[in-house]
Amino acid sequence: MRLCFMNRLLAGLCLAGCGPTSLGTEGGKDLGLVLKDLSVGKVDLAIGTLDLATGDLAKSDSAVSKDLAGGLVGCAPKLNEVQVSGTGPGDEFVEVYNPCAYQIDLSGWKLVYRSDKNNSGGADNVLFTFGQPISAGAYLVVGGGSYLGAKDGTISGGANGGLGGSGGGIALRNAVGVKIDSVAYKILQVTNDFTETSPAESPPAAQSIARTPNGQDSDDNSADFAIAVTPTPKGSN
Repeated sequence: MRLCFMNRLLAGLCLAGCGPTSLGTEGGKDLGLVLKDLSVGKVDLAIGTLDLATGDLAKSDSAVSKDLAGGLVGCAPKLNEVQVSGTGPGDEFVEVYNPCAYQIDLSGWKLVYRSDKNNSGGADNVLFTFGQPISAGAYLVVGGGSYLGAKDGTISGGANGGLGGSGGGIALRNAVGVKIDSVAYKILQVTNDFTETSPAESPPAAQSIARTPNGQDSDDNSADFAIAVTPTPKGSN
């Protein structure tokens, strides 16, 4: 990962006789990066080791979730594909994809849903709470009670399903509740903040909406998601 705040980091380095040094805040948030040691050509940070020659950061797995919790990393898991119905309302799935070059611990992260009426202004519906990591380049699938494909968790809602077939929104929230990614699909009777610019189309039964090309994210659901006649859970779109 190449750090966009490289100049700030280098400007704050102390060459000798310093104790641990905070790099300050960004947008009111503690950057969570603390200089621990300085050696020739590299800096050991709380979240990994920075190569001063290339600007690359080798992140430690244990620090990745903390970094994401603060919203500091450009690379993060994506909601990559969604099927809202198949042979029945519970034949549904949501695929999470990790496009990053490192494993991310999703323990405590939640998959949540809002209806086409925005839950009448109420709280999110929690579809699933994760308790596992997702490897670099890997996919996790959370399926409904009637979904027969391979899955890593089950959507709450049983045979009736947890996703509305006529419209709604899905989001991935991290362990402290920050929205990491979201997608909304038509038709929304009441708008919700899970929509990125414009909602995607609503997929027909046994079809899906999928990021096309795989992992595409321009922050516009209508542009990023296309109807997939043949869904590809746990695989590239």
